[in-house]
Amino acid sequence: MQLTYEQFLEKFKGYWEYPWNSGHDAKQDKTKPRLSVTWTVGGMGGGSCYGDAPHSPVSAESEPELTVMDDILLEIAPAMSFLQYKKLAQYMKEENKQDWEYYGNYTDYRTKYIEASDLYKALVEMNLIEEFVK
Repeated sequence: MQLTYEQFLEKFKGYWEYPWNSGHDAKQDKTKPRLSVTWTVGGMGGGSCYGDAPHSPVSAESEPELTVMDDILLEIAPAMSFLQYKKLAQYMKEENKQDWEYYGNYTDYRTKYIEASDLYKALVEMNLIEEFVK
């Protein structure tokens, strides 16, 4: 299958997410589409307006699978081997975020993601799709 990067983005346009930049004028960064999954990894709760400090740990969730990537791979590269699939792990990135709430409560999150450009590059390098240059 021959695809330009732009065609790849368009073909799976409903799957991509766009990260938010930080700061007081937070906007989505439309230059870095990605596939991602976010889950809770901890935090503290129980703080209140009555002076109670946070004292209850927030339960961590199990790391979820990035099933949206599997959906794309099933469509575009159904013959991908297990070893090729494992090779995609080198393109995965992680980021951590902490949301502070009222009264000292907070929740910690982790996001695992792969940028669309890296997924496209990996599929081309593994000869699962053919890069098409206009």
